[in-house]
Amino acid sequence: MTLDSPTRRIMKESSRKPRPMEIFPLNSDDDDDLSAELLVDWKGRPSQKSNSGMWKASSFIFGITGLEFCAFFGVALNMVPYMMSTMRFKQAEAANAYTNFAGTSYMLSLFTAFLADTIWGRFWTVCVFGVVEFLGMLLFALSASVDSLKPAPCTTTDHGNVCPPVSRLSLAVLYLVLYLIALGSAGIRPNLPSHGADQFSPNDIKEKHAMSRFFNWYFFSVCAGAVVGVGALVYLDDAVGNQVGFAISAGVMFAGVLCFILGAPFFRNKLPDGSPLTRISEVLVAAIRNCKLPLPENEDAFYDVVQKDASGNRILRTKQLMFLNKAAIRRRPSAGFGERSQEELQLEEARLASRWRLCSLTQVEETKEVIKLLPIWATFIVLNTCAAQLQTFTIAQGVTMNRTIGSFTFSAPTLVVIPATSLMISVPLYERAFVPVMRRITGIPQGVTLLQRMGLGMFVSIVSMAIGALVELKRMQIATDHGLLDNEDATVPYSVFWLLPQYLVFGLADLFAFTGSLEFFYTQAPDSMRSMSSALSFGSMSFGFFFSTILVQIVNKITAHGSKPGWIAEQINHSKLYNFYWLLAGLSGLNFVIYLKCAQWFKYKELVIDDHDLESRKLEEGTKSSQQTINLS
Repeated sequence: MTLDSPTRRIMKESSRKPRPMEIFPLNSDDDDDLSAELLVDWKGRPSQKSNSGMWKASSFIFGITGLEFCAFFGVALNMVPYMMSTMRFKQAEAANAYTNFAGTSYMLSLFTAFLADTIWGRFWTVCVFGVVEFLGMLLFALSASVDSLKPAPCTTTDHGNVCPPVSRLSLAVLYLVLYLIALGSAGIRPNLPSHGADQFSPNDIKEKHAMSRFFNWYFFSVCAGAVVGVGALVYLDDAVGNQVGFAISAGVMFAGVLCFILGAPFFRNKLPDGSPLTRISEVLVAAIRNCKLPLPENEDAFYDVVQKDASGNRILRTKQLMFLNKAAIRRRPSAGFGERSQEELQLEEARLASRWRLCSLTQVEETKEVIKLLPIWATFIVLNTCAAQLQTFTIAQGVTMNRTIGSFTFSAPTLVVIPATSLMISVPLYERAFVPVMRRITGIPQGVTLLQRMGLGMFVSIVSMAIGALVELKRMQIATDHGLLDNEDATVPYSVFWLLPQYLVFGLADLFAFTGSLEFFYTQAPDSMRSMSSALSFGSMSFGFFFSTILVQIVNKITAHGSKPGWIAEQINHSKLYNFYWLLAGLSGLNFVIYLKCAQWFKYKELVIDDHDLESRKLEEGTKSSQQTINLS
C-alpha cells in the first residue's frame, strides 16, 4: 500500500527523536543533582554539584586555552615567513594565504559549534578537534623537516635559469596542514568558553556571579598563551629553525589536549539538544505561513507544550517581535472540510499541527532570543575591522621604525608581547579594583551590566584608532624631515614603542568588549545554542577581516587619482595611513552610536528564577537547615 504525503509527514513527526529536555527529569528533590540542567558527568550520569564544576573544572579549561593559543601563535606568526622563505610565495600571496587561513578558521567555528550543540556535545567536540589541530601541527613540523615535502633551496635564478615551480605535492601538503590547523582551532575556541561557563549553575547565586569571573580569567589565559607563543616559540623558530619550532608547538598542543582530557572527571557536560537551526527555521516558516492571521489577545490561545528551557527555567513572554508569535497560533480546518470523511479531517488537522506550521510559544521565545542578539553582534564587525589593523598596517609601521634597545633588535610582530602582558595584569586589576568600585556605585554585582561593559569597549576602540592616526602623522613628519620617504629600506628615527599606546588602549577595548561579548552571548542565547552563540564572537572576527579587505579596496579606489596613489600605497611611506586611521575612528564613532541604539532596544532574557528568587531560596534552605538542627537537638 502506498502512503500519501500527509500520512508520511505524520509518521515522520511521530518518529522524531525526542529532545533531551523532553525525556530528562526537569525537577529533582535533590539540591545536589544537576539533571534539571541537562548536565551529566563523563560517564553519562547526572552531574552532582558537590563534586563537579566550578574552579577545579575551570582550571583544566584555562590550561588547554593557554596552551592552544601558545601553540597556535607559535605556528601562525611564523607561517608567512615560512611560506616566503621556504615555499617561495610572494609577499602578497603569503599574506592572502594567511588571511584566508585565519578567516576560514573563524568561519568554521560556526560549523563546529553547531556540531557541539546538536550532536557531540562540547566536551567531545573539543577533544576531537583538539586532536585534529595537534595532527595539523605535527604534520607541519614533518613537512618542514622532510626534504621531499618542500622545494629545494633556490635563489631567484639557479645557474641562469628561473627557479622551478613548487611541486603540487608540496603545495597540497602545505594547504592540508593549514586547514587542519584552522579546522582544529575552529572546533576548540567557540566551545571552550561555553563549556567553561557550563561549570557554573545559573540557578545557584554564588555560581552565577562566579561565571563573570570565569570569562575574565579565560581572557587572562588567552593573553598568557599569546605572550609565551609570541615571546618564546616565535623566538625559537628564528633561533633554531622552523622544524624545531613547529615540533615544539605540536608538543604544546598535545599537552593542551591531554590537560583537557584529564579534567573529564570534574566536568559538567551539557547534553546536546537537537538542531537549533531547525527549530529557528520552523518558527520563521510557520510565522510566514500564518502571517495573515490576527494575533489573539488572550495568551492562552497560543500553542505551548514545554514552558521551560533546557535548564528547567520558564521563559517569560516578551512583547518584542510579536510577528513571530503567529507561529504559535492554532489553525483549524476550514468549514469546507466538514463534507469530507473523518479520516481526511484528521489528516488535515495533523497537517496544520506539523512543526513547520505550528510551534510552541516557548520555541518562539527562544527564536526571539537569537534574533535579538544579531544587531549587537553586527556592531562587533567594525570593532574587529579595527583589530585587523593591529596585525597588518601597525606591524608594517613598526618595520620602518627604530626597533633597537641597546644592541638588541627585535621583530615588529613580537611587539604584541608587551600589551598582552599588560592585559594579563589588567585582568586581576579589573576584578580587584574596577569591579568593587563600580559595584559600590551601581549596586550591580559585576560592577556594570554586560551591555555597558561592551559599550565601554566600543568607545575605547575609537580612542585607539585616533592614537594610531596621531602616531602615524608623527612618523611621516619625521620621515619627511630626514628625507626618507623614497628610501624603502631606511629606518625612521622614531621608536617603535610609540605604537604601544595604540596596542594598549585597544587591548582594554578587548578586555571590555570581547570578554563581555563571550558572557553576553552565552547568557542571553537559548540554552541549546550556547556554543553557537559563543561562535558569534569569533565569527565577527572573520567578518571584520573580510570587511577590512573590502574597505581598503574601496578607499584606494576613491582616493587614487591617476598616477597618484590612494591612502594605502604599496610603499607605506607613500601612503596616507593616518587618514585611514581617522576614517576607522569615524566609523567606530558611528558604530558606537548604532550600538547604543541597539542596546537601548535590547531586553535581557528574563527567566522566572532571578537573583532575588535565588537569594530567597538560599535563605529558605538556611532556615530549613537550622530547623532540622533544632529538631535533632
